[in-house]
Amino acid sequence: MHPSVLEFIKVINETPSLWEWTKKRSKWHFDYTKPDPESPIIRLGRFYGDWSEELKKETRIISPANQIDAEIIPSEKRDLERWGYTGWGYDSMEPTEKMMRMAKMLGLKHYNVRHNRQKPGNTRWYHMDVCSCHFAEKIANGEFDNFDVEIDLNTYLPKNEELVRIFIMLTDWEPGHYFVVGNTPFTHWKAGDIWTFDWVNMPHGTANCGHTTRSMLKIVGYIDKDSEWIRNREYREFRID
Repeated sequence: MHPSVLEFIKVINETPSLWEWTKKRSKWHFDYTKPDPESPIIRLGRFYGDWSEELKKETRIISPANQIDAEIIPSEKRDLERWGYTGWGYDSMEPTEKMMRMAKMLGLKHYNVRHNRQKPGNTRWYHMDVCSCHFAEKIANGEFDNFDVEIDLNTYLPKNEELVRIFIMLTDWEPGHYFVVGNTPFTHWKAGDIWTFDWVNMPHGTANCGHTTRSMLKIVGYIDKDSEWIRNREYREFRID
């Protein structure tokens, strides 16, 4: 593992406020009165198939919605205490085998997958990502021993690889299901929609003030030859049996 990865983890853990640290790294304007000139939601494609039975399976909950647990790094815990949050905001769950097959079809390398299940009443705070869960998982399972990711200690981003975050909606939008990216609300998605956004620069959050559970897959990984279409923003459709 490249030593810059551990230095990056040290920096984001020890900074007094992760929110203020990520704001300084971001190129977004943070003027909440200013509409985004274009939608920050980048639509990449669609999955077709039936995964309704997968949503009924109770896989292991890695981070429960109602707890602030070890996956939240110390600098973000300090923010949450100041803002009054008491939970993760959704159940972060192990994916089923079929969900893993969906993620594999995207063509990324060294990726990790979570099934994010947000029940009514759950809220994920407005924040920016540093992909700490991704790095922690890859360090723990030894993947970085054979995959030499180097972190640029000026930008605190991978220097020699492109890290992306992809979302696959597993349920149709219903009233009360809500994302916000930058200053733009995101609603009315369909089950199977694949999308992404500029995770480095754009603050975002989620909430469920509706009557039903919202489920999606979150895939965090690196662009490979079979996922150039993501970098090029090509629209693709997939079928899962």
